[in-house]
Amino acid sequence: VEKDRWSYSYVMYCYENGITKGTSGTTFTPEADISAQEFITLVLRLLGYNEAEPENAFADAVTYGLINSRIANELYNKDEFLRDDMVYIVHRCLKTKSSDGTILARILADKGVISDAEADKFDFYSADKDIDEILDGLLN
Repeated sequence: VEKDRWSYSYVMYCYENGITKGTSGTTFTPEADISAQEFITLVLRLLGYNEAEPENAFADAVTYGLINSRIANELYNKDEFLRDDMVYIVHRCLKTKSSDGTILARILADKGVISDAEADKFDFYSADKDIDEILDGLLN
């Protein structure tokens, strides 16, 4: 990644913290589309599951509670990985336990990134509700 690119500091943070490894040992391709497997791998590594790799992303995501097998199968069979898919996974990530057993929303609240009130409002501390169930509750 070129040092003057807007995403340079973000890419370097992810690289230095083991979230991304790049497209080879020495390159990144910031303009390339990302697959569901690649995105899920980044999210799992963010959660501390450092052994996550794209080849096993769906199975690992189900094992660690990021998504269920139905969602994994849907993503596997989709022709394109879309922004709404990313939003779904990021939302689920906030409710998923990290490798140390702490829900990500709790980690973020403890660091002051979000407030407890925000986390409670969106029920992030409860790992048992699905996003669809939460959205139904907010919309009705």
